Amino acid sequence: VQSLTLGDIQSTYNSLITSYSSYYKLKEETYQKEKIALLEEQIEYYKNLEWITQKQIILKKSEVKNAEEDFTVNEKLFKKGYTAKFDFHKEIEAYNNKKQELENIKKTYFQNKITIKQLQDALLEKKYTYESNLITHENQINTQISTIKISYKNMKKQLL
Repeated sequence: VQSLTLGDIQSTYNSLITSYSSYYKLKEETYQKEKIALLEEQIEYYKNLEWITQKQIILKKSEVKNAEEDFTVNEKLFKKGYTAKFDFHKEIEAYNNKKQELENIKKTYFQNKITIKQLQDALLEKKYTYESNLITHENQINTQISTIKISYKNMKKQLL
């Protein structure tokens, strides 16, 4: 088919073959599809991690509440002289550690949310680029086919 000589429309025909070949390669190429699939998988993993982190926050809030209650009781005992200063400071430290752990889990949660958004953005960009390339090739092919049809009609008129 590529050895056909079509006169004035030969270059358009050659461009059509090249465009079709590029389009076909893009459609059959697995790299872009695999990259998209990997991004989708990463997003799913981070969403699962987000869910786990939410559960950790709930549990840690309960721990902080318990530590706060222990702190309040021990503070009263310390003020009445029933608890040593050393033990009271250990309670303060335990309570503060629980609060810090909660803040760290919250930070992890929001970092995961940010990562999910970044991955979703990258996924949209990959899909957009892939689809845009397909559309560009399709448009080129359609334009070249139209040009060949018009040229063919003109050639036909000239010969008749």
